[in-house]
Amino acid sequence: MSKSKHNGVEPSQIFGKYGVDTSRLLILGDVAPTSDRLWKEEVHNRMVPFRLRFANHKTQREMVLSEMFSRPEEEIDQENTIVYSDSAYVKYIV
Repeated sequence: MSKSKHNGVEPSQIFGKYGVDTSRLLILGDVAPTSDRLWKEEVHNRMVPFRLRFANHKTQREMVLSEMFSRPEEEIDQENTIVYSDSAYVKYIV
């Protein structure tokens, strides 16, 4: 792709269609930094489920943390506390 040859892709169109985060993931994860890039629509479609899994994991972790820190103080161990969950592992010292 080259701006001088006018065969590039307009970033605002890609951002509007797929979002900035998904486009960044594609740029960082699809090809090696030294190789030429061919912009393909089907590659974006593969990145969307990955981004959603990542977002779901972050949301689950935040739910576990908010649940853990919303408990009354008397229920929290005064020593080191380790909390396990399917989606998060947290250790904190009170």
